[in-house]
Amino acid sequence: MTYQLEYKRNGSGFYENGLAGETLGARKLVYLDTNGYWRLADADDVNRFPVVGITLESIPVNNYGGILTKGYIGDSSWGWATIGGPIYATSTQGELSQTAPVDGVKSQVVGIAKESDLILFDTGLNFRSTELTVNENNWDDLRFPASSVRLGGAAPATFQAYKSGGVLAFADNQTQYIYVVAQMPHTWAEGTDIEAHLHWTTPVNGAGLGAENVKWDLTYSWSNIYGAIPNASTDTVTVDVQTFTADMQQYTSFGTITGTGKTFSSCLIISLSRDSTVANDYANPAYLIEFDIHYKKNRFGTITIPP
Repeated sequence: MTYQLEYKRNGSGFYENGLAGETLGARKLVYLDTNGYWRLADADDVNRFPVVGITLESIPVNNYGGILTKGYIGDSSWGWATIGGPIYATSTQGELSQTAPVDGVKSQVVGIAKESDLILFDTGLNFRSTELTVNENNWDDLRFPASSVRLGGAAPATFQAYKSGGVLAFADNQTQYIYVVAQMPHTWAEGTDIEAHLHWTTPVNGAGLGAENVKWDLTYSWSNIYGAIPNASTDTVTVDVQTFTADMQQYTSFGTITGTGKTFSSCLIISLSRDSTVANDYANPAYLIEFDIHYKKNRFGTITIPP
């Protein structure tokens, strides 16, 4: 048998007598900590998420009080503008909003506005998978292994058999190149910065007698769909390998590339070279394992094509 839930503004539905781990105001979003205490939820604090309930009353710390986990609840201070629209957790502890979270703040729908001062509270209403927002440290790679990059007709890096596989060798006496093209995926947090980096190694120990430099040059041109393709920019990084042990995987970053103003499906035209004219050049080849671009993800994808 089922029973209709009444639209009671003081709370109607599934609730429990919960123990407060801190002072909780009335009508505040809360989560359950690992010790079984209810505390204020916060959508940009991984330690205070996800939302599980909403308080029916003010509850002093270390006291028990009503926690609604599903049902109707109202408050005269609310003024929801969109009836039937979702209610979100926010980055202000305990607070609700009809404004969707911005990038970098976790997105959780906690209810639906039934009336301007009444909501149906239900944390199972997270139906907006296309607008998933996750924490700001959710990074992924656009990957360009040495086995899949483009070699130019002039001064290309050369294939080198290595450790039962293959890498690309960049000589110490000639500036050599590889080329890649990258498209920013629909899972990218649009407009955020990216970070280009290398995985590589040196096949001979550093001499340890003074600077032994490997200088990497990265050129790139980043353009939006229907946007002008600009002249290339160049980033460089010089690594002193005099203390390096042979066959150790190295990680070298070119730093961040600003994504301000860039959009989904924007493309980067890229070349990578080792500059053999650097002072105190390491007198051996450098082996490239993979070139990558770190990017922030905050969604499953876009809801239109093109985005």
